[in-house]
Amino acid sequence: MSISPATLSHLPLLSLLLLLLLPTSSLSKTFLVRVHHDSKPSIFPTHKHWYESTLTSLSPTTTTTTTDQTPSRIIHTYDTIFHGFSAKLSPLQAKNLESLSGIVAVIPEQIRKLETTRSPEFLGLKTTDSAGLLKESDFGSDFVIGVIDTGIWPERQSFNDRDLGPVPGKWKGECVSGEDFPTTSCNRKLIGARYFSAGYEATNGKMNETTEYRSPRDSDGHGTHTASIAAGSFWFV
Repeated sequence: MSISPATLSHLPLLSLLLLLLLPTSSLSKTFLVRVHHDSKPSIFPTHKHWYESTLTSLSPTTTTTTTDQTPSRIIHTYDTIFHGFSAKLSPLQAKNLESLSGIVAVIPEQIRKLETTRSPEFLGLKTTDSAGLLKESDFGSDFVIGVIDTGIWPERQSFNDRDLGPVPGKWKGECVSGEDFPTTSCNRKLIGARYFSAGYEATNGKMNETTEYRSPRDSDGHGTHTASIAAGSFWFV
């Protein structure tokens, strides 16, 4: 079959487009993989060994990305609220995982926008009326509240531990130190703090330590704001 000059003139452009589109379609991203906890084969000593073996067992053509040619790796493992792990996967890897026995769901990472709203007023917390919601709730006595956010600024008056009793003996968490955040940043109000940067860096590369802290310290303000609303000390200026 003959090809006209007009058709030939479009072939280089077509080839270029294919070169540009193919890598994009197979770029890896972070996925959250939920599993049936009891599905772990007995040959694996831990669930993490099972997860690692599962990733390794994927076909050779899907165990690397077209951009960096590095094997998929587990970023975090989860065993409290649910069981599973997070890892960087190609779309084909994610699809293959979904079909495996013991896999509940393979969920792509989502970026959430931080929102600061009228929460204090809406909840009736911004008031000097001692007969309000705070009194009804006994000021949150004996509650331990966990907040996943941008961090915390422990020097805020909201986290003063004045007149508080000892940390509950059932508390099993820890206060992880880091940049500008010694373990003494925690007290009987702020009883624990941790930071997690591996997931962010797996997607976005090394964090910018000129604007971010490699520690639980808050560089944004949203986490401090949220934590003070949820569990801050009751005080007025």
